Amino acid sequence: MASESRYQENYHFATSHPEAVAREMARLDDEIATLRAENEKLRAALEQIKALPGEINPSNYDHNDVETLNNAFIEAYHIARAALQQEKSHDR
Repeated sequence: MASESRYQENYHFATSHPEAVAREMARLDDEIATLRAENEKLRAALEQIKALPGEINPSNYDHNDVETLNNAFIEAYHIARAALQQEKSHDR
């Protein structure tokens, strides 16, 4: 019953103050647009990380350096892939 009372309060406010509701909706639309733009930038960065070549030329590094760099690339790839897959599941 509390939610019905809250609904009635919100309905009354919205019908008696349409300008305030319109301003708030416009503000929220702007905020959503900003968040979507930020999301796209992050998605593009993750796609770039995921697309990095995964092989390092061993002749430029010693064996331990190659192993360390390779592990870092593998970890970055998996982080990017997981984030992109999680984002796709939220889009559904």
